[in-house]
Amino acid sequence: MRDDLVTVATFSDPIEANLAKNNLEAAGVHALLADQEAVDMIFAAGSALGWIKLQVGNDDVNVARAVLNQLDNHKTLGEIELAQASLGTSETRWIPEFDEEEAGDDEAEPRATERDNDAERAFRGAILGLLFLPLQIFVFYLLLRIFVSTDSLGDRQRRKVLIASVINLPLMIGLCFLLRAVLSSF
Repeated sequence: MRDDLVTVATFSDPIEANLAKNNLEAAGVHALLADQEAVDMIFAAGSALGWIKLQVGNDDVNVARAVLNQLDNHKTLGEIELAQASLGTSETRWIPEFDEEEAGDDEAEPRATERDNDAERAFRGAILGLLFLPLQIFVFYLLLRIFVSTDSLGDRQRRKVLIASVINLPLMIGLCFLLRAVLSSF
């Protein structure tokens, strides 16, 4: 079976090789990667092996090259159909294309404010501060900054601030009583 396989591309990066293979298979071309495991394990041996080889059957060589060219040059579907016509195949194959207009339709997430960042830090610090108590002093400072800030605070961050406060404030009150007891003994 290996005799009727043709190498249509070589890759030094396993991720690029798998992406190309997935695009070929999405287009209906059965493909395999030769020497991928060897290059993954011993990258320095890649040049001796000829890197990772993307191989297809003899019948699919022209279509595979057309798909790979489309990926490299962003060619149109019409050129792929011309390559199929030259093979004498009439079956239509789906060629994945990247649509830049659709990619830009996603709404951008609002940027986190300094108050949001402080809320995240306070939440994490309060949780970790249960293991390392001096961290609770920094959490208390962050909670004070959040309290006096005029930036808006989202619902999720508001819940995190509430949780951090429930953890931190009893510990800070306990620290104050402990300091008072230690200082009064002198």
